Amino acid sequence: TGAFSVDCVTGGTYSVSAGQWGYVNSAQTVVVNGDEAVTIQLTQGYYDDFTPDYGWTTSATSPTGLWERGTPNGSTIGNALSNPDMDVSTDGGTSCFVTGNSGGQAGSVDVDGGSVTLTCPPMQLAGYNDAILNFYYWFFNGGGNGTTPNDHFEVRVSNGVQDVQLLNVTTPASAW
Repeated sequence: TGAFSVDCVTGGTYSVSAGQWGYVNSAQTVVVNGDEAVTIQLTQGYYDDFTPDYGWTTSATSPTGLWERGTPNGSTIGNALSNPDMDVSTDGGTSCFVTGNSGGQAGSVDVDGGSVTLTCPPMQLAGYNDAILNFYYWFFNGGGNGTTPNDHFEVRVSNGVQDVQLLNVTTPASAW
């Protein structure tokens, strides 16, 4: 139910954030008066700005460029950003998943010699009439020593029986 008790909070106005996988995160201002209960109602649905850790998992065959959750540290090639230096501005947090998040030059921690996979926790969508998937991504494919870059960014969904490719990007945008 998400119920909890905190005995050491004095009366006042607080900014709080609440969330649970399967519900939309909620940031609210609440007023605490004495011992009265405060309720933060969450709407059923899925939304993740990666501020809380909802248990996304990572796997890799690449020795570099592994997925990390955190505030992006931009990397560059020449004068262009190859990895973002900030989260997308339209969500409520500053965190996202990024590959090779140490910043600096693009080639130092890019995905090479294999693949990296990021998997979200299961979504229970049976009760939804029209589930819609929205997401932001940043893809860069460049550099190398005289070789033509051949990387791609792929998004797949699975219901446990069928696996469908939704997106396969090979052209870099270097933008959200």
